[in-house]
This record gives sequence, structure tokens and C-alpha cells, in this order.
Amino acid sequence: MKSITIKNTKGIRDFSFKFPEKKAVYLLVGSNGTGKTTLLTCMDRICNSYAFARGFSQPKNIMGFDEYQSASIRYDVDDTCVIFRKRRSKWASTPRKNNAQLLSTYGFTGSIFIKADSKRIDATAEEIERGTVQSANSVIVQTLNRIFETNKYTNLKKLKVTHGRGRTPSYFNIIKDGRKYYTEKRFSTGEIAILRLIEKIDAAENGALVLLDEAEMALHPRVQVNLLEYLKEKADEKDLMVFISTHSPTMIKATKPNEVILLESDTDGNVSAVTPCYPARALGRIDYEDSNIFDYIFFVEDEMARFFLKRLVARYLLLAKQHSSALISIVPVGGFYETARLAVLTKNQLFGKSKVFAFVDSDAFEDLEHKPRFSELLHNTSNNFYIRDLSVTPEVFFIQALSGDDENLRNNFRTHFHSEINSILRSAEYQACNANSVRKKSKLQFDVFVNKCMGTSGDDENTVKTTLINLLVDSLDDSDVYRVLNPVFNSR
Repeated sequence: MKSITIKNTKGIRDFSFKFPEKKAVYLLVGSNGTGKTTLLTCMDRICNSYAFARGFSQPKNIMGFDEYQSASIRYDVDDTCVIFRKRRSKWASTPRKNNAQLLSTYGFTGSIFIKADSKRIDATAEEIERGTVQSANSVIVQTLNRIFETNKYTNLKKLKVTHGRGRTPSYFNIIKDGRKYYTEKRFSTGEIAILRLIEKIDAAENGALVLLDEAEMALHPRVQVNLLEYLKEKADEKDLMVFISTHSPTMIKATKPNEVILLESDTDGNVSAVTPCYPARALGRIDYEDSNIFDYIFFVEDEMARFFLKRLVARYLLLAKQHSSALISIVPVGGFYETARLAVLTKNQLFGKSKVFAFVDSDAFEDLEHKPRFSELLHNTSNNFYIRDLSVTPEVFFIQALSGDDENLRNNFRTHFHSEINSILRSAEYQACNANSVRKKSKLQFDVFVNKCMGTSGDDENTVKTTLINLLVDSLDDSDVYRVLNPVFNSR
């Protein structure tokens, strides 16, 4: 396990961050002040010995006070650690020796940290003199054209400016426009930011750590998505681990929940990391204030619950045709308390424009004395009606239904998947499923069904899941459908 523990640094009182095991592109999201940039600076220190000096600079007009005097930043790899503390003007490590050796075990060949500051966009300070025009890197040209959806950068060139013997030459990016050239000083802020990033990524060693603060800075939403796709491709190609600090709804919605890391801070400055994190929770709320597009908004815990409720609603609208024109959004959030809380917050923001409900898995209503926050929401008179029991815990319901004796379900299963339910129930893979809770075990067993059905039907995973869950929900009696949804659709 690789982790960083940050104490008393900037606005963070205590925060322990565990690195994901898989190298990929991860979004760091959260409100201002939760410590996203501080975490990126601490990540940068793994490969960059100057990271703290540059990232945690001390205001020079504050005399006799060091805001980092009680700070500590600890790096753990398995059972070994090194701790950095501020000692006078420098950060010192404990143990003093071999800290670089421990940090190297994080496995990164280097770090690239592109900050949200002027160095990200400014051209070099020297005035451009007569120089030599050279061809630009063709990969960078193609990437810029792709991300910005243009051919403008086909004319990109490099201008080499010398400063005399023994001095390092300067390089500027220029574009030919007719007979004239113009330099990067005339590029837009977003253009320069992306150009700097692409140059650094192109030059990065395989296995590097890439840190990008406020990735959406001065970029159109479509360009943000194109940038995200480019970074994902480069992460796969060069074995990079990429962390992006962002507030962009566009980027958050374009990223898988298990690659979104939400930083949450309490009033004392204790920070926690939540992942996987669905877009609704990452954004804090769904902004429907300028749109009355949905008649009903249903928040659920996860994708399994969304599949279940989507089919249940479809059945209900066929039975209760007076509601068939209703427009409905079903949004996975993650966690029963967060699902309930987000529904209550959103309901209070909409002023009656849409009807908002949380449909929480049945197991959330068990052992309530050990769930004080959820119980408080549940038993609040004004909120009680809007937090609904889904009537099942989806994974458990699916397996119970598949293990039952519903002959109609078995026949439909055979027709769709060219397989027998009993043969899967007796398979070694199914029998090997084990977990410390019924829900987790049921999820493993359901995954076996999905994999087996993919093999016999030739359909992809999403198609198999959708078809299988639809069959299972359709096995419910009409009375069960009415019982769950009638109170909601007939509410005033």
C-alpha cells in the first residue's frame, strides 16, 4: 500500500490519501479549500525535491510566524515511512537519510506538475530576436488540431533564439499566417496551457506521475472532453498515473465513478477521500434551477439500483397510463446516507419544479440505531416521505429470484441466453463465490451469471445486464410494482 498522510498543512488538519492500485487518469474533485492543490504538491514531492519549497512558500511579510511549524507530511510504502517537517527555512525528513530511496519505491520515473498559475501560460520573459525557424513536433501538431478540432496548428513552427556563446537558447512556438508569423504570446490562455501540457507529456518518461491543477482553465467544454480522452490514451500508452484537479461538470460526467476521487472536509479541517464517486455527489447537487425538464428526479445508490428502478418505473407507466407522459431522471449517487441527503438538499432547491425522491436499498433500513445520520434524516417529519424503500437490495433480490422456482423466469432465461439457470448455479465459479456479507456475495454470484450469459449469448456486458435485470424485475407481481411507486407518482 502506498499513501500520503497530511497534517496541519494549509487548511488540512488531517488527511490520509491512499494511491489507487491501477495507473489511470483520476479526477480530484471537491469544493474550494478541501486540499486538492495541497495534495498535488505532496504528490509532486515524491519525485521533486523542490516541491515543498515551491508549493508551500512562506509569505515574506509575516515576521516571526511560520504557518507550517506544526505541519507534517508522511509517505508510507507498505511498512516503511518517511516524515517531512518544517525546520526553520527548510523541510527536513525523518529519517534524515535514504528518504529518496523510499520515495522511489512509489514506482514513478518522474513527476510533471502543471499548476494553475502564470508560469502555465506566459511566454519566456526575453523579447523575441531574430532566430531560426524549425519544424514543430508533428505529434504535438496533430494533438493540438485534434483537441481544439481545427487545422490551425498545421502551420505551427518552432523559433530558436540564441543569446550568445554559453547561454541556453530560447524556443518559442509560432504560427505562420499568410506571410507573417505570430508567436505564442498571441495564443489564447487555453491554447498555451494545452500546448505546455502536450509538450511535457510528449517528453515524459514511461511510468511518470502527471499532476494537473484546474484542468478546465480557459477551455471550452468540448475541448475539456477532448483533453481528457487524450490524457487517457497517453496514460495507457506510457503507463502514466494522472491526477487532475477540477471543478468541471463536463469532465466529471465524462469519467467513470471509480476514477473520480471526491475530497470532503469537515468543519475542523479533517479531510476524507471518497471513491468510487458518482457525478451527482461529485458535483454536490444537480442544478435543475434553470430547467423544468424532469417531472420526477429519483436518486439511487448505484448502477444496480438504477437498472432495477428503471425497469420498475417502465412497468409502472404501462400499468398506470395516466402517468405515462412523465419525464423521469434516475441518478446514481453512492452510499445510502449520501443518496438520501442529496435528495433532501435537491428537493429544497427546486421550489416545487420537480418531485424529488431517494430510493434507498432495503438493507439501509436495517440496524438503524447504528446509523445515526441516516436515522435523523429518515425520522425528520418533513423529509420522511421523500426517502423511500426500494423494496429490495438489488444484488440480493437478483440472486434470490434466480435461485427460486419461477418456471416462467427459467423459460425466458433459456430463450434469451441459450443456457440453463441450474447449470450456472452448479458451476464451480458460482460455488466458489464467498464474501463476508450477503450483499457482497450476491454481487459476486450475479457477476458469474453475467459472464456466463455473455459467453452463451455473444452479447456485451451492458446488454446482458440490462436483459437479465429486466427479466428479473418482470418476474415481480403487479401489486409489488404498485406498492413501491403508487405513493410517489400520486403524491401532491
